[in-house]
Amino acid sequence: MVAPTNAAFRACGSLAEAMGYDYRQRLAVSPVSVDDVWDLVMWSVTLTAAQLVPGLALPPEARDLRQC
Repeated sequence: MVAPTNAAFRACGSLAEAMGYDYRQRLAVSPVSVDDVWDLVMWSVTLTAAQLVPGLALPPEARDLRQC
């Protein structure tokens, strides 16, 4: 599972590409919709948990979600 996941992240090229949007732009809109906040929380939970998987290479931007 780790190798295909790493390959998928590399194929995306960036966190924004993996997510399908730039979360910074979504947070810049006021008010932020409940759906957008929910989606960001789910990405944040997923990427936080993924940091515990040995060998999984996350994009560097993944750590930035902790600062939102």
